Amino acid sequence: MLMKTILVVDDEKAVTDIVKKLLSDRYTVITENDGKRALATIESTDIDLIISDMIMPDVDGIALISFLKKTGKRIPVLIMSGDPIGRKFLEAASILGATERLTKPFTRQELLQGVEKALQSRESE
Repeated sequence: MLMKTILVVDDEKAVTDIVKKLLSDRYTVITENDGKRALATIESTDIDLIISDMIMPDVDGIALISFLKKTGKRIPVLIMSGDPIGRKFLEAASILGATERLTKPFTRQELLQGVEKALQSRESE
């Protein structure tokens, strides 16, 4: 069975490195630390799930969700934030189309549950 491909987007390299380490035994993980580069990766790569930080310079989590809607790409998004302001926006992100949300810091179990729920949402479409 082919491994699902997950794009992890966060402007903090430490976060993308940790998420990659936690998921790479089960999934193919691509990381981007720049929202604009993440958009290019979405356009050029077959992605099954996007895990994105909420607050980032240039292209934030909301802009990423808007981009997916505009381009018609039906990729589930697990949005995350550890920033107190970003946490307030997590609910808004869900209303706009984020499939799952996660508050940083999170455990490996919470991350895996969020990923599995988000992937199941895509399969049940």
